Amino acid sequence: MGGDEASTPSSSAGFVASAESKGKAKNFRMISILTWIAAIGIEVWAIMILRKPPVEMGWLIGLIIGALIFAVIGNVLWKKANRTDPASEKDKTRFFIQNQLGLIISIIAFLPRSSSSLPIRTSVASRKGSSAPSPPSP
Repeated sequence: MGGDEASTPSSSAGFVASAESKGKAKNFRMISILTWIAAIGIEVWAIMILRKPPVEMGWLIGLIIGALIFAVIGNVLWKKANRTDPASEKDKTRFFIQNQLGLIISIIAFLPRSSSSLPIRTSVASRKGSSAPSPPSP
């Protein structure tokens, strides 16, 4: 990338994105937000399938892969938007969040849900062991 450095937008204090660049970045960000919402929705759907026995592993794996695809597409578009219209370094909190939002959303989409939200399933053997003592064998 020897000669491209002057034409590549950077997040330095002197860089100001054009109106066209800001418009493209806004479109990329809106599409990435929609893909992240789809990824989180697919994860919720996968959790709902997981809660209903018997679990159909084919559907579950397919939904997790679909959520991964949507999350990656959202991350790539968000990164492209940040290259087109970089965040200002003046507000450090906003700068950090805007640059790390792809990671934050991916963690939210794939973070294991609380085990308290899933029904408790115990095996027959463990239920027998916790109940009243069985009668002695003859």
